[in-house]
Amino acid sequence: SQVHGYCYGGHFEMMCASDLAIASEDALFTHPGYTYLGIEGPIPLYVLMIGWRKVKEMMLVGKALSAKEAHEFGLVNKVVKRDELESSVNEWAQTISQRPIDSMVMGKKEFDLALDMMGMSTGYELSTFHHTCASNLRFEEGEFNLMKNLRDKGRQGMYAERDKHHKTNSLRKL
Repeated sequence: SQVHGYCYGGHFEMMCASDLAIASEDALFTHPGYTYLGIEGPIPLYVLMIGWRKVKEMMLVGKALSAKEAHEFGLVNKVVKRDELESSVNEWAQTISQRPIDSMVMGKKEFDLALDMMGMSTGYELSTFHHTCASNLRFEEGEFNLMKNLRDKGRQGMYAERDKHHKTNSLRKL
């Protein structure tokens, strides 16, 4: 993955599922769904990558990880200046492309099976289950309801309500 700017939500999930990740210094990582719909996503993958304490911090506090933190916790392989990002990614891709294809395919499959032995595929099933349940959440008075705001006010109106609701939280970057 070549990561710059906001790596949030589905982009975050895709980056976590990729084999390698190089990020620019301006990258930020999280899943906004944690703030609005509860803990979700392939949790075992996140825990294996960055540890359960950091995952819970992202999920419960809603704080995005900086590129530096993402590197320290093993979420990305390398952090580079923004103007070096594409050339760094291309250099790695070129190196990988010179490896024997059969050995790469077999090695990746062995790696995936090892992750499955640790429960990774069950983690993805759990993620699907949770996403279904999250669509039926009950919100209390004063809680931000992403889905209702999206339905009633459209995407821009929902974002405005979200920002207004979280504007006093110094830990979150919107």
